Amino acid sequence: MVQGASSIGKRNTLQLGRQGGAVKTVLSTIHSKRDLSKERTATAAVESNGNDSKETPVNTPMTGSVIRYEFKEGDPVKEGDVVVVLEAMKMDNFITSPATGKLHKILIKEGTSVKKGETLALIS
Repeated sequence: MVQGASSIGKRNTLQLGRQGGAVKTVLSTIHSKRDLSKERTATAAVESNGNDSKETPVNTPMTGSVIRYEFKEGDPVKEGDVVVVLEAMKMDNFITSPATGKLHKILIKEGTSVKKGETLALIS
């Protein structure tokens, strides 16, 4: 069996085997878009530079590499929106916003490796 992940959140499985005198090939596609909001490490609102405004961190629940951000700084986001696509173990994982607001600051650039618990961005 050969497995691979595509960049749009699908896992492809290719199975090769013998059936009688012929070789049988089966290709299946499994949608593997994972909602990691339930796996997220605890987040808390933090003060931003002494201002009265609160910022909520978007933390990574696992070690991986930042593939892309789905929003730009200043864009409005809703709780549950996919903010970051993180590659871990050759699969795309979708990191969602823990709060409604705007994407105030992106802290880690695309292509950067991150460890579990690191703050990727701030929502204000």
